[in-house]
Amino acid sequence: ALPICDGSGQDMYMADLKYSARDASAGLRYGLNQAAMGPSLGMNYHQQVTPQVTLGTDATYLHSADAVKVSCGGKYDTPEYAVVAQLTKEPVPGGGGSAIVFNPQYVRKVSPDRVQVGTEMQLNLLNPPQSTFGAGAQFNLKGSNLSLAVDQTGKCSTVLESKFGAGSMLLLSGQVGIGQKEGGGDRSEEHTSELQSLAGS
Repeated sequence: ALPICDGSGQDMYMADLKYSARDASAGLRYGLNQAAMGPSLGMNYHQQVTPQVTLGTDATYLHSADAVKVSCGGKYDTPEYAVVAQLTKEPVPGGGGSAIVFNPQYVRKVSPDRVQVGTEMQLNLLNPPQSTFGAGAQFNLKGSNLSLAVDQTGKCSTVLESKFGAGSMLLLSGQVGIGQKEGGGDRSEEHTSELQSLAGS
């Protein structure tokens, strides 16, 4: 199992087993999140139907909610663009029943292997006000990757990954949230940043 720190002081442990064939793949996943006070067990299967179309399904048992999260979807991929659609049924935190979420994505490959732009929506079919929308761009530069994203609330985030030397990577990430203060019209800004150096990875 691989230990992962999520920044909240609670560790997570994950183990994955994956099998890949020429036109299909399957996997098993086990996770233990101390904050969630319970393990999770998942499985997935993806099948390439045509060179452009791939279909797949994923199911995860969440011990903390004593429920199963199930999703199915498909991807249509061409050299110029990609379209992904996924439908997910998942438990609502706090035992408030289930949510059904439709997640369409569109990615435009402006410059192959260099520049991509895209949009994504999380449409909550049972509770539309909880739906989200975002847009972003990814730039693959020489020796580094730059990602930019903004959501429907105006929150902007960016991630810069730079590789240097043998087995070393520098990761810079930042987030800016702009919104209305409660009870007033002034805008407030929240800034968070993270600097992480990974050596030997």
